[in-house]
Amino acid sequence: MRRGPAPLSRYVAVAIAATVAVAMSIGGLVTDHVIRAEQYGAVDDFLVSSVDRPLPSPDDQPPDDAPAPSPEGAIGAFTSRVTGDIVISIVSPDGEVLTPEDGLVIPEPPAGTSDGDLRTVTIDGERFRVISTTTEWGAAIQIGRNLNEADATVASIRRWLLLVGIGASVVACVLGWWWSRRIARPIVSLTDTADRIADRGEVDGGDEPVAPALTIAEVERLRSSFVSMLDALGASQERQRQLVADASHELRTPLTVLRTNAELARSERLSPDDRARALGLIVAEVDELSNLTDELVELASDHRRVEPDVVIDVVALVEAIADRATARSDRQVDVVAPPSLQWRCQPGRIDRAVWNLVDNALKFSPPDTPIELRLDRNTVEVRDHGMGISPTDRERVFERFHRSDEARAMRGSGLGLAIVAQVAADHGGTARADEPGIGRGAVVGFSIAD
Repeated sequence: MRRGPAPLSRYVAVAIAATVAVAMSIGGLVTDHVIRAEQYGAVDDFLVSSVDRPLPSPDDQPPDDAPAPSPEGAIGAFTSRVTGDIVISIVSPDGEVLTPEDGLVIPEPPAGTSDGDLRTVTIDGERFRVISTTTEWGAAIQIGRNLNEADATVASIRRWLLLVGIGASVVACVLGWWWSRRIARPIVSLTDTADRIADRGEVDGGDEPVAPALTIAEVERLRSSFVSMLDALGASQERQRQLVADASHELRTPLTVLRTNAELARSERLSPDDRARALGLIVAEVDELSNLTDELVELASDHRRVEPDVVIDVVALVEAIADRATARSDRQVDVVAPPSLQWRCQPGRIDRAVWNLVDNALKFSPPDTPIELRLDRNTVEVRDHGMGISPTDRERVFERFHRSDEARAMRGSGLGLAIVAQVAADHGGTARADEPGIGRGAVVGFSIAD
């Protein structure tokens, strides 16, 4: 059975402990090297100072030409000048090896050894630091000092460093585990929230907190982004619910009319003219349903994934819409715009929004009045010369399926201006409806971000 991934706290604790252990190991190695060098340096200084002193010579004679001192006497005279845990070997000019009584014999120096050279040798299982030199009277002298004391000091420091390193690693591991759990707490809470949403299929979590706030910038940013995402998802879900509810309500009327006219058309008692009239109503309602479906799809689609932003000459787009409106309605549509204006937008959606504005103006203004389509830096406005929009309806004119009392007598879904508002919002702008004056028409338009 495959194990799941380890928790973040374990990774962080192990990583911190390993980092501290490596740092302590490097520090311990450096400290060990320095202490060892100091201890061995002290031994070396002692040996060098010992051979730098005037050494006794067998040729040194008393005043009455007494015989030269014996080898043992020479060794004794020398050792009396050098104190400490040392060993001495003297090789006389005639090759005789002289050592103190019961003393250890130092191995002969390797070939090529010069005066004052230091080396480490092992004698009877113990380590000694040895210096070699030659006297004026031709004798070779080797002085060695036991390294037990220096090695014991270094070993003691090593033990302390090991204990301190282990203790520091354990403390770092515990602190790392505690701190990582504190860091991971909001992440775990976010994960629980995501799991809860996946199980419920609902974004709204009620009064349950998403995650505790923290002062850690990255984690707090993640928490804030997650909360913002949930808010956006919740709002989107609510809009979808409202859209479905409104659509189901609006679909009932044309479906009822379709059913009624279909039943009438099936009746054998209808005259050919009545049957033709009923079939005509069915076709009209089907067209109405088709338009309603297109507008619902427009509102429900995520156009940011379907149509990319491109740079276009919006003046050419607006003039093409004006020509199309004139051809369909035989109405005058005047365009007031600069010679050229570049917009970065989704051309298909801008076309749909501007057409909805023009179509709305054509629908709610007398047939013998012109329509003005004005284009500015980042704004499109359409003005008609009808009765205008009442203050009450002006506040709700961009809501989905909202229709004024005057509009209820006309065909339409009440989604045209809602699409305009959504297109504007998706382009970073807003939609608005202004009132030039009572009975002087209406100005409806939208803007996009600069």
